[in-house]
Amino acid sequence: MAQAVRINDIIRSFGIDTHIDYTDGKYSNVGEVVKALDYLGLDTVRDHAPNTASDPNGQTHLGDAAAAGVQFVFSAQREVDPATVAQRLHTFVQAHPGSVVGIEGPNEVNNWPVSYHGLSGQAAALAYQNDLFAAVNADPLLKNIPILGFTGYTAASASDYTTIHTYAKDGDQPYSWLSRESGVQRAADPGKPLAITETGYHTSLTADTNGGWEGVSEATQAKLVLNTLMDGAALGSKNTFIYELLDAYSDPQGTNQERHFGLFHLDYSAKPAATAIHNLTEILDDGGATEASFSAGTLNYSIDDLPSSAHSLLTEKSDGSYQIIIWNEPDIWNQASDTAIQAATSGVKLNLGASFGSVEVFDPLAGTTAIKSLSNVSSLTLDVVDHPLIVNIKGGSASTPPPAGDHLYGGTGNDTFTVSNPAQIVDESKGGGTDTVMSSISFSLKDTAHTIGNVENLTLTGTANLNGTGNALANVLTGNSGNNILDGSTGADHMSGHAGNDTYVVDNTGDFADETGASGKDTVKASISFNLADQTRTAGTIENLALTGTANLSATGNNAANLLTGNDGSNIINGGKGADQITGGLGNDKLIGKAGADILTGGGGADSFVFDVKPDNLSVDKIRDFSSAAGDKLLFDHAIFAALSLSGFSDENFVLGTKALEADDRLIYDQTSGALFFDADGSAAGSAVHVADLDKSPALHFSDFQLL
Repeated sequence: MAQAVRINDIIRSFGIDTHIDYTDGKYSNVGEVVKALDYLGLDTVRDHAPNTASDPNGQTHLGDAAAAGVQFVFSAQREVDPATVAQRLHTFVQAHPGSVVGIEGPNEVNNWPVSYHGLSGQAAALAYQNDLFAAVNADPLLKNIPILGFTGYTAASASDYTTIHTYAKDGDQPYSWLSRESGVQRAADPGKPLAITETGYHTSLTADTNGGWEGVSEATQAKLVLNTLMDGAALGSKNTFIYELLDAYSDPQGTNQERHFGLFHLDYSAKPAATAIHNLTEILDDGGATEASFSAGTLNYSIDDLPSSAHSLLTEKSDGSYQIIIWNEPDIWNQASDTAIQAATSGVKLNLGASFGSVEVFDPLAGTTAIKSLSNVSSLTLDVVDHPLIVNIKGGSASTPPPAGDHLYGGTGNDTFTVSNPAQIVDESKGGGTDTVMSSISFSLKDTAHTIGNVENLTLTGTANLNGTGNALANVLTGNSGNNILDGSTGADHMSGHAGNDTYVVDNTGDFADETGASGKDTVKASISFNLADQTRTAGTIENLALTGTANLSATGNNAANLLTGNDGSNIINGGKGADQITGGLGNDKLIGKAGADILTGGGGADSFVFDVKPDNLSVDKIRDFSSAAGDKLLFDHAIFAALSLSGFSDENFVLGTKALEADDRLIYDQTSGALFFDADGSAAGSAVHVADLDKSPALHFSDFQLL
């Protein structure tokens, strides 16, 4: 199973080296520079850091490019001290917010040595980089911009990214060079992202004797540059900068290789390499609203007969389509004769792991129109030669019931997956739409072994007793006619149990338990406070509520005869109407029977039993475990029991026996039977009302009573 990369992240890693601050060549036309970058489909360039001591027109051009949307990785110039570099970058960012996406140390210090604080060579470069790192991180506008290391020595430096400059010699393919040098640099400077800040191929065939940096034909440059960009992506480079945008200076005899690295000619006409990059970014473009933020999925693809010199990369667009990019890197340039080598075609079989509704193959050297289009296929054959091919894969609009054990792929629409076997995998990694699993077995949307991507809804089918579990989304979970446990997980979920004795697991204030038109004895298990009578949280009749966890929570019943149970915290449990059974937990609980003949059990802790409704002899509460020694209390609401005065409540109001003996006797306790009465006038004339029965007839004292 391969993990895809967001295609936007790949395109954003592509960059171009420029010299926009130079005004003595064709870079002086900033408008043409911006047009050339737009044609490539890229907006990130690497250039010299602003230097007000240099050509002022060139500095203006940097600002003009930033205003046009160009983003810069700026390289510090070794002759400018780090503090001044940071000050000038601060001014630039202040004028053009968001235009600087990287700050690099000095360029190729092995070729252009740094002299700094009396030091030279690598020591000077390291000291300079340390001070640049400190100055940038001390600046409030610059501190969040990544700092790239200097280039020229293989060393660890003060930076966020480690960097290489790698130019393949003799027209070689790039991968072996890039992988070797990046491996060496990463070993020297471990734990950091990689940035390839210069790499490329020049196209002068008469200036190719400088140390083996062979020129190649323009057609060969196009293939090698495409492979370079894909190699950088495959190696995980955060940036791969192609040197350079433009042949900025005239060299009709072709004797100066530095003047022929461009993707565009002197007159801004595109070389084949520029056209190839244009086609590549057009094919890969993702204009979706979530292109930079969606979570990429996985695909179980494989390639048969892939040459050892070939590579592949899996990407995904925000519309849910996958791109399998395949490229081969055989030798394609004869440096002795300065001629291209026609590479042999390698036939490969691409296995997609499932059937897909639409499969298209693109060749960026041929254009932006698919060279092959297929429908409802699970595999295809490709002729891989010497440059990237892009296979774009889209799913259908729905999944149908497959044989047991199949991998079910959805598309970008509202998909329905029918599951009947524990081996089946639901794959919604393409995203999009509101999707539903119809399952005749217990199923969990958050089980990543069986659910890939975001599936919103789950419906249990059949009559078996099944469990349904949601994920972090706002799920709709629907039970069947059996006894179901529905757990929406962390989202704000709507759960419908239907028939059967169903259990709803509630952990979010947005969860909704729906028993509309259903039957059975149903239970909410809540790790948050919950009210069975709250019509914004429930529908229909749910009989039971159990608090879970250790938090101090409240539980409230409805008009039914509820079974309400506390947790290990200190709970407030209110029965509401109905003859309820209320049980506290280990904490100091407050149990409120309300109307009806309720059964109250405090459990552990010092519990309070509340009487706050008008008493009558038909609604006598039963207290199972009252204990003075544990600190339990009997609480009477003086607004209801008006004969009990807040200011005058005393032990004169309490008497042991079966009736009032004095005019101020209000609370009468028969210790023989455990019956507790309230007498509003102390007349002993039959007006006493039976309030509660205390099991096991525990001893009571006036101190066991309190008024609310």
